[in-house]
Amino acid sequence: MGIFDKFKKKETETEYPLPRIVIALLGGSNSGKTAFFSGINQALVSDIVQLGNDTRLRMKAVSINRGTSSADNTTITREQPIEDEATVNDAFSVLSSSIGQGAGIPAAFGGASQPAPAAFGGAQPGGAPAAFGGAFGGGAQSAPKDDRSVNNIDLTGKQDVDYISGGSKLSAELDTNWKIDKAFKAGTATTKFIEVTFEVQVNGNPKCLLTITDYAGELIDRSNNVPDSMLTMLAKHISDSDAAIVLASARDMSKHIEDVYAADECMFMEQSTKDELSADRINNLMQYINNNDFTMLLAITQKDSPQVDRRVSVNNFARAAHDLMEHIYFPTFCRAKDMNWSYGVLPVSAIGTRKNGQPNVDQNNQLLPDANIRQENIDTSIIFCLYNAILAKEKELVPARDSLDKQFIKNKEDKQKLAEISDQCTKLNELRCAIMSDGNVFGSIYEPAMPLEKISGVGEVSKK
Repeated sequence: MGIFDKFKKKETETEYPLPRIVIALLGGSNSGKTAFFSGINQALVSDIVQLGNDTRLRMKAVSINRGTSSADNTTITREQPIEDEATVNDAFSVLSSSIGQGAGIPAAFGGASQPAPAAFGGAQPGGAPAAFGGAFGGGAQSAPKDDRSVNNIDLTGKQDVDYISGGSKLSAELDTNWKIDKAFKAGTATTKFIEVTFEVQVNGNPKCLLTITDYAGELIDRSNNVPDSMLTMLAKHISDSDAAIVLASARDMSKHIEDVYAADECMFMEQSTKDELSADRINNLMQYINNNDFTMLLAITQKDSPQVDRRVSVNNFARAAHDLMEHIYFPTFCRAKDMNWSYGVLPVSAIGTRKNGQPNVDQNNQLLPDANIRQENIDTSIIFCLYNAILAKEKELVPARDSLDKQFIKNKEDKQKLAEISDQCTKLNELRCAIMSDGNVFGSIYEPAMPLEKISGVGEVSKK
């Protein structure tokens, strides 16, 4: 017997595809997507989340894919835009209107039946166009962007030595792109689009796949000056998503606080705060997402920065969370309520504070030499989206399983289908129960709404 043989699945056992959940991170430039990704890697990949009853949740990366701006390697410059601003904005509206309808990508981006571009796997020579460096923000030079080519790695079908070797390379790739060590990672270049898929495990046993994507914030707030293919990939990612985490920087919202405000008024200068957070873009985009049983979580990022105003952070951001819901992102939360989505607000940090409560960064937001990095609530935000996405999938799968189970099945295809659906239902149920083994797992979320906790076919979900 070989050294790896004892770990192989028995030949009599059937290995079915794991159910897949997709989470979209939505935020403009400087919203903190890259740092948020580092928190995911830190809390759920490099570490383990302890839940109740000695239950452990962890994620193992199984693939990373890269995307670039164009298949023909042309360079887009500020002086040579893709289209005029009005045309691109109209096209982006058309693109947005297709999200969630399963109709593919609109004609404005290459035809309604066109799949996601074959850009995954092809690196853009020279990295991001120079025009995306200093053209934004009134002529000021933007922060450097990371345009390093990402290595495509996929562990699917690999075994033994190849599996271990590929896993080691994949772990190193995650650290290279997102691990915060002595300094923050540069933002994602406009031509860069990275899709990472994780295997979600409970006590070491795989229960589902989770796909999350990192991309440049300019795709949200500068869509009139980005390559068509990048918008196409973003739209495809959102249309396939079960949940979205909207990122809003606490540092940025702290710049626009009213000097005087009443209890029933917004503490923020509304339009300037919306502009700072790209909230109008997010609010408009959300109106076109027609996904049923969707989840939308607003994550207040950079919560531990010294640049966050005390009026914003007081009482664990309760007043800020309320005003973001009722004013800045009011159309988005109205959409969530009208569509009966799950939603909530959660302050998060990729770096946290030191044990004495002091910040890990200086007043210029530079990482301190003695920083004690430990994410806060990023794991909770992922688990919240996982939990509600599980409920949505169970709502669909359980009746389908029960319907097939009641039939007298003769043909092999239907038997196989029933076995696969039953296996997925079992794995999702085990993951859901693991999450809810911690009765306070969502205790830090401001006003969470989870309408699918009571659904036909699954029964009432009780917190243990």
